[in-house]
Amino acid sequence: MTAQQPPVDMALGQSGTATISGNVDANAEPTAGSGLRGRTLILARAAWIVAALLAIAMAIAAIRVNYDYTVNVSALSVSSGWTQETARDALAQFGLTIESIAAFHLVLESFFVLVFFVVAAIIFWRKSNDLLSMFFSLFLVVFGVGWIIDREKMPPELSIPVAIMDFLAWISFLIFFFIFPDGRFVPRWTRVLAMALPFVWLIDRVLQSSEPVTVLLFMMLLGATTSAQIYRYRRASNPVQRQQTKWVVFGFVWAYLALVLLVLLGMIVPSLSQPGVSGLFYELAGVALSNLMFLSIPISIGISIQRYRLWEIDNLISRTLVYVPLTGILAGVYAASIALFQKLFTAITGEKSDAAIVLTTLILAAIFTPIKNALQSFVDKRFKESADPTKELMALDKQVQSVVEVMDTGQITQRLLDKSVLAFDASGGAIYLWQDGELRLAHASEGWDSSAALNVPLESNGERLGVLQLGARRQIGREYTSQDRATLQQTADRVAQAISLQRNGRIGSSVSPGE
Repeated sequence: MTAQQPPVDMALGQSGTATISGNVDANAEPTAGSGLRGRTLILARAAWIVAALLAIAMAIAAIRVNYDYTVNVSALSVSSGWTQETARDALAQFGLTIESIAAFHLVLESFFVLVFFVVAAIIFWRKSNDLLSMFFSLFLVVFGVGWIIDREKMPPELSIPVAIMDFLAWISFLIFFFIFPDGRFVPRWTRVLAMALPFVWLIDRVLQSSEPVTVLLFMMLLGATTSAQIYRYRRASNPVQRQQTKWVVFGFVWAYLALVLLVLLGMIVPSLSQPGVSGLFYELAGVALSNLMFLSIPISIGISIQRYRLWEIDNLISRTLVYVPLTGILAGVYAASIALFQKLFTAITGEKSDAAIVLTTLILAAIFTPIKNALQSFVDKRFKESADPTKELMALDKQVQSVVEVMDTGQITQRLLDKSVLAFDASGGAIYLWQDGELRLAHASEGWDSSAALNVPLESNGERLGVLQLGARRQIGREYTSQDRATLQQTADRVAQAISLQRNGRIGSSVSPGE
């Protein structure tokens, strides 16, 4: 291993250009680092852990209270007319008890909260040096716990912790959509609204607003968050951030789709909301479905923040838009065909026949492909990007732009820095170029603090032209590998070659016709 070079001293000249005196070790090994450092990092992690432990305690208390309520008060919702007697009678037909239903709810709620906690813990473990990622992970913790807490069921002695958890879940949910995915309040009015949220929550809780007022208030705030995300997606997001937004929106849409479907089913079939066997299974299935589909929220957020296989969301959305309607259509055709054929066989033979199932299966096999192709064609036409008639012209524009960048040292080095920071998820970076016998700062990413974990020289034919420095990777415990260094060095050599050619006048000089 090469000997360590003397530390790099930064100075700001009269022209405002940062310079470096001393030597930069281009082969220095990466060192640990983070977005948050020192005492601030320790305090932030400690605060997160304390908040998570309190949330776990509240989750345990809420699950226990819900279990006792189910056993002692009612097996299902009182609004549906269930009592201990009617519930026990309905359950007894299937060999079940209220205690078994309570245990079912307990397991379901425990699994629900566990998934939220696991995803949050993974984000915290891998990115706890990033303040924004810590907020997102803490949001998952309080949101998951807040979802299972019923304030009316909780004992009075827990009123203060319940109020705190309710406040954190409510506020973090809205702020999440104001700042996701890059932590900036976009558009600017969201910052003002975020500052007003605690007062809105306090007024709503103190005045004990009626249900219509609460619903109206929630819909207004939901509209504000939706508008902010649409504006951010269209005006302020880069391609990666747009994919992150798609993942999160997809997760929330799936979650709330379950609630909408359950409500619509209850409205279409009123008997499902009444005491009875059908109402019993409707209620149980509704609880299970809503909880399981809500798990799409932490999973989608986890994928988005970790930025793992982001670009597959487009295929996932396309398939969802095809197969969800396809399933509904086939289910409807199956039910209608079975009923029709059974009536026909009953009218002809006087009894039902299994041939109805066979005929229905044949019909479904025949119509499956045509319906799928029609839906796929509709989705591709409506949701895929339309063909650009100026595609060839835009391709020429990109080619010209690439030539211009090679001719312009500032553009090509800036692009090298931006792409390197993004590719390796670095906390920051900078490029220094040799000018007048010393290294001068040419470009630096936002928040660059001169703490280099990886140094890659810019050299061409033995001539040292500068150095690219990258800060530590944002993901805790993940260091730069030899393969990372080799890949970055290859690109840096190409850029250095272009800089050398430009400086030596071999690029950008006029060329007469015929040469």
